[in-house]
Amino acid sequence: MSEQLLAIAAMGIFLAGSASEDEKQTEMNKLQGAWKSEVSVVDGTKRWTSVTIDGTAWISENNVEQGGMGQTGVVKFTYKLNTSKKPRQIDLTWAEFANKGKVELAVYKLEGDKLTLCFSQMGKERPKGFEVKEGSGQSLLLLERVKP
Repeated sequence: MSEQLLAIAAMGIFLAGSASEDEKQTEMNKLQGAWKSEVSVVDGTKRWTSVTIDGTAWISENNVEQGGMGQTGVVKFTYKLNTSKKPRQIDLTWAEFANKGKVELAVYKLEGDKLTLCFSQMGKERPKGFEVKEGSGQSLLLLERVKP
C-alpha cells in the first residue's frame, strides 16, 4: 500500500513539474517578437529601447539622445522565466561584453501586446513589484509589441 502511495505522489510531482514547464514554454512563445518603448525623458535626456526576443535570445537596443547627438547600444542576453512566482520573474544573463555571465534580476507582466519589466541594478535584490521609488536603483521599462 505504501508503495502505491509513493508511486502516486511521485507521479503528482512529475505532472506538476511538467505543467510548470508547459506554462513556461507557453509564456516564452508569447514573448517572441519585436517590442519597443515609448520615448521617455530622464534628466533632460531622451531614451527609448527596442527589444527583440527570439527563442531564448534577448537583444536590447538602447537609444539615447542628448544635446542633439544620438548614441545607440546593442546588448545581447539569454533569459529564463519563473512563471510560478507572483509577480512573474525573469533573469537576464549578459551574453557579451565585460558583464558576460552576470545576471540582472527582474519581474515582468505581460498583458496582451504590453510588456512591463522592473529591473534591479546588477547584484541587487529582485524587485517585489512594479513601483519604482527614487534612490531604489530600480528601472521600469514599458514595452509594446511592434505590429508586423
